[in-house]
Amino acid sequence: MTTFNIKNILFSLLAIMAIAIFMTSCEQESLVDIPEQIDTNFEEGHTCSDCMLYSTDEPDEIVDVLIQYDEDSDPVYEKAARYGEVIVYGGDVVLTQNYSDDIASRGAIISNFSRLWPNGTMPYTWGSGLSYSKKTQILNAIEAINTQANLCIVERTNETAYVEFRNNGGGCYVTQVGNSGTAKQTIHIGNDCYERQIIHEILHKAGLYHEQNRSDRDNFISVNWNNIKPSWRSQFNPRGVESSSGDYDFASIMHYQQYHSSLAVNSSQPLFFINSGVSLPAGMSSSYIGRVNNMSDGDIASVNTLYSVCGSGGGSSACDTPAVSEITYGDRDYLIYLYAYGYHGVSHQFRYRENGGAWIELPATSNYYSTITNVQANASYEVQLKLCDDNWSDSKIIRDNSSCNAPTASEIRYGEGSYYLYLYAYNYSGVRHQFRYRVNGGSWVELSVTTDYYNMITNKQSCATYEIQLKEDCSTWSDSKVISTGC
Repeated sequence: MTTFNIKNILFSLLAIMAIAIFMTSCEQESLVDIPEQIDTNFEEGHTCSDCMLYSTDEPDEIVDVLIQYDEDSDPVYEKAARYGEVIVYGGDVVLTQNYSDDIASRGAIISNFSRLWPNGTMPYTWGSGLSYSKKTQILNAIEAINTQANLCIVERTNETAYVEFRNNGGGCYVTQVGNSGTAKQTIHIGNDCYERQIIHEILHKAGLYHEQNRSDRDNFISVNWNNIKPSWRSQFNPRGVESSSGDYDFASIMHYQQYHSSLAVNSSQPLFFINSGVSLPAGMSSSYIGRVNNMSDGDIASVNTLYSVCGSGGGSSACDTPAVSEITYGDRDYLIYLYAYGYHGVSHQFRYRENGGAWIELPATSNYYSTITNVQANASYEVQLKLCDDNWSDSKIIRDNSSCNAPTASEIRYGEGSYYLYLYAYNYSGVRHQFRYRVNGGSWVELSVTTDYYNMITNKQSCATYEIQLKEDCSTWSDSKVISTGC
């Protein structure tokens, strides 16, 4: 029996030092070198080989499910994995969590993947378990989609159908593909999921599938069936209906990567081969398939094929006061992008104040965004929006640092080289944070503030005890992670 489809996200860091350091899974200490600078247009995303799956365990059984890919076609049978009462399709799409009840009442698991979000608008809310840094990563992913494609991901007001971001502590996965039509639809963002995985999952909810399951995929890749564990083979079957647009896209953020230790019989061998005569995009090597950080042009085109317009373009009329829910934003370190999608093409204006100080008015614009520059790391921001006169909206609070908690020592990971200690804070990628350390109980030494996921201690001492602590700009220091270096 075979299990579900794998995700295209898996994390593996490249070594640039002449030091042989082994990689670990996402549950272990990271023992890897600093990745080399990549000279192409493709950047390697964070790699965690199991984070983009519902589970890497063997399923209880493989079951048949009926999936409707297109509103004009009949449902077709596909294979899915059953884990207790949970049915998982494609590795990261949960179809139901009540298998027995659904079978008893309907006789089959039937999922309609053809529904889209009205007016290209996907409302969202915050669920449980999300840290400040995880919310920041989600907002960064939302910003990346909102600014590039015809999809508006906005905070929910009173919409019936919406998505809820929550952290279930596990991997990244969604309930259904597209707008299932039910009220609350969940996007699960686990501890080891980062911006690229979040973008991937949001695109599932927009209606996109895994690229390598296109019906024309055999023209471009050849699945290495002998190297796929039997319980995973059914999830590599091409779909009966083609819903991707444009040419086959190796640079898609929705593509699998070639190597995956949990799925392969031999992890040194690929899951698929690139067919002879097939070319990759300029500047891209095969090692970056399934490991890109951003949406490709093909991904954007696929979204825009599904959604011709982002938002209703209405907003409030005349000089009515805008609702605070019409203000959305993206937080990018020293910049905050402010969005008013409902007023694209209509003159409007933002103003903000920092830590309760004086209001600062940004220039009026008819574009859908404005920018706050020179953002202070430890500051909270109030933002308001108006159309005309002085009918300012209520305040949207951004960077409310009152809820900023200290990181935990378990969020500090490390790798030991011959002369360096590499420190990793994967959960704080894109968020300002800082490490400090002391050797053998001596004075604390603070490393530079960074938004990258790693830093390093140079001139590592042998046979020494290092205490490492981590903090966000807005938090206190974590408890110490104690590291004993080799002699």
